[in-house]
Amino acid sequence: MFLTKLAAVIQEKSLFKSGDRILVGVSGGVDSLALLDALFRLSQKHHWQVFAAHLNHQFRGEEAEEDAHYVQEFCQERGIPCEIGSCNVPELIERTQANPQEAARTARFSFFHDVADKWQNNKLALAHHANDQAETVLMRILRGTSVEGLAGIPYQRDEAGLSIVRPFLSFYKQELESYCSLQGITPRLDSSNLMPKYHRNFIRLEVIPWLEEQVNPSLQEALVQLGSIAREESQYLDDLSRNTLEGIMKSKEENKIKIKGTLFLNFHLALQRRMIKLIFSYLSREYGNVSFIHIESILDWMKQGRTASQIELPHKLYVRKDYDDITFFRDLSTPEDLKKSYCYIIGIPGRTYIKEIKAWLTAEIRHGDMILNQLESKQEALFDLDQLMGPVVIRSRHPGDRMKILGMEGTKKVKDILIDEKIPRQEREALPLLADDQSVLWIPGIRRSGRALVTAHTSRQLVLRLTKDK
Repeated sequence: MFLTKLAAVIQEKSLFKSGDRILVGVSGGVDSLALLDALFRLSQKHHWQVFAAHLNHQFRGEEAEEDAHYVQEFCQERGIPCEIGSCNVPELIERTQANPQEAARTARFSFFHDVADKWQNNKLALAHHANDQAETVLMRILRGTSVEGLAGIPYQRDEAGLSIVRPFLSFYKQELESYCSLQGITPRLDSSNLMPKYHRNFIRLEVIPWLEEQVNPSLQEALVQLGSIAREESQYLDDLSRNTLEGIMKSKEENKIKIKGTLFLNFHLALQRRMIKLIFSYLSREYGNVSFIHIESILDWMKQGRTASQIELPHKLYVRKDYDDITFFRDLSTPEDLKKSYCYIIGIPGRTYIKEIKAWLTAEIRHGDMILNQLESKQEALFDLDQLMGPVVIRSRHPGDRMKILGMEGTKKVKDILIDEKIPRQEREALPLLADDQSVLWIPGIRRSGRALVTAHTSRQLVLRLTKDK
């Protein structure tokens, strides 16, 4: 019955598939031994391979050594490949002043990733169950959380190329204990789990029993249900936010996302908050959980902040307003980078790499019948090669740069052109300019000069194309 239910959950949630190489994190307790044994029993039928990994955190001396030995013997009896590791977490805590539980978790996951790399595992199975889910939801309620927080522990998530799976979230502790008893498995007991000085232990040992006695005998079931409802509704809102954001996004780069500010502010506040979190998760996974306070400060600033202003967030994250454009970006540059100027003589024909903007400029010459007076994008430009003066360069902007405007008499300052085009001040310095000995010829993506136009008398056409390095 237990294995049938587990197989059904795995299928319903699409947790494993044929050919998966599953690494199981094993402590030696009831939960992880039940998971290892059950997945091993199902492995032949479902054509996946099971491996085990156990880390001694060196918190409990001889008791921890015995846990490691027990796990190794348990795996040897079943022919399950097993990796035993050890890490002096107490020393790590003393050296870094880290939270003990967080330090242990960091060491454990680092070990799991190393083992997964060694054995080429694509899944990491952990034995968190419904009682753990109830504790997590309650802890987050007590601390103050969002709808996403109420969703609790996910069945599956990706971390650094490894899919972390929790098949037991539909099972309660009692079911796991019954399974171990039925299979003749005698798990180890971790004495640290009985110490209420740890926050989660206090919730498990003191708070939940009191609430079950005084408030709701079915408290854990209610919390698990709340998490399930929140998870589904949160997923729906995530999908809606993602689709909405795509509709108002002007550009998306590795470290920068630009949106239409007025359109953004037209949406419901709930969607606005979700979209901000989504934007930061795009910029970097570690910043996806930006705090509520930061989200609210961004929203207030977007409604009231003047144009050409910006706000700074932790981890070199910024939000900038330029006219109706709102740009979220990570600033990975240094002050020295911002001062760098550049100038490259372009090969005609040929390709020139501009490392400062990570882009290639391709130059091609077309003769006679090959001449085509048309463009495929704003990142292309056509010139009469014979009308250009001296070497042609691609360079950064200089003070006083001017350009002859197509269709107008005289010249205009490049700075004024960029202001008219509503190019944000912070982006102006990085823009490349194409120039010859006489003047600026082209600002890629923005405007070209009225000089060296292609006509019916052009014999050599210069075709230029700027492409970002990928």
